Amino acid sequence: VSGLVVYSDNGKIINSHVDGVIDAGGYHIGGLVARSYNRSLILYSSFSGTLNGNSRIGGILGRGDGHEIIMNSNSYIKDMEINSSAAGILGATLSPASDGGIYKTFSLGAITDTGSGYAVAGISTGGGKVYESFSGLDITLSATASYASGLGASDADFFDSYSIQNVLSSGYSVSGLINGGSTTRSYAVSTSLLQTGSGVPNEFCANCSTSNSADSYWNSSTFLGGAGDPGHITPLTTTEMQDDINKATNFLNWDFINTWFIGDGVRSPQLRWMYHSVCQDNPTATTFNAIGAGTSDNPYKICFKEQLTHLAANCGAVGTS
Repeated sequence: VSGLVVYSDNGKIINSHVDGVIDAGGYHIGGLVARSYNRSLILYSSFSGTLNGNSRIGGILGRGDGHEIIMNSNSYIKDMEINSSAAGILGATLSPASDGGIYKTFSLGAITDTGSGYAVAGISTGGGKVYESFSGLDITLSATASYASGLGASDADFFDSYSIQNVLSSGYSVSGLINGGSTTRSYAVSTSLLQTGSGVPNEFCANCSTSNSADSYWNSSTFLGGAGDPGHITPLTTTEMQDDINKATNFLNWDFINTWFIGDGVRSPQLRWMYHSVCQDNPTATTFNAIGAGTSDNPYKICFKEQLTHLAANCGAVGTS
């Protein structure tokens, strides 16, 4: 069951959007595509709404065969109720393949009630490789739900990715970023991790060892809940994460020319592909009038949420009409 295509066999879904409620109660449920085969492509597409079902549920694709390509696509999950294997982008993969992957995606919203959910993640619960993606999908699992993580809840390999959400579960194996798999040049920022099952929540990676990570980090300033083993990953404070001057020292082997940028003293590493070049050139902007002159020839440019907040607070002031 899906909002757009049930079976995609070497198909192409481009510039498509679905907004609504998909309440099926079965397997293989996708916001856009239920199942894909033979290197199907999903490009520049999105889903916004509610997904309810049993298992293999994804905000974009329910279940792939491992050869799927998902690129420049995103989901906003208003609510999701499942039993197992669900994620903001890809719900499950039959068998990861070298010619498949997830590129430049993100998920937002919240999964607030999953019953006895098992394996829930912000981006993917399938294997394969994920590049330049992030999740702000808050996950709150109840009952005996377990294996919850910010980005991946299976053996996926993440590159240049990050999570900025909270993960709460009454089960076990809770992680701010991944549960198994690996990460390279990635980070996690969670204000709260909680599990009441055996063990303790892990700020970065559950079921991982040093070999699972390379040049990856977690924010030690914002972590408020759970005892949490840092997962063999280097902790950085908020100040260190937002330090543009010393970024090469704090984030070893990261590409701050083509992939990332930092707003000095304001924001942690951001993926360049998500922002207009004007925004990338003004990474510390926090007020509505920080970029541009407010004229017809050079209007103010709004790039970041702090600018919107400032605009709302100053609505009616000179220059805001």
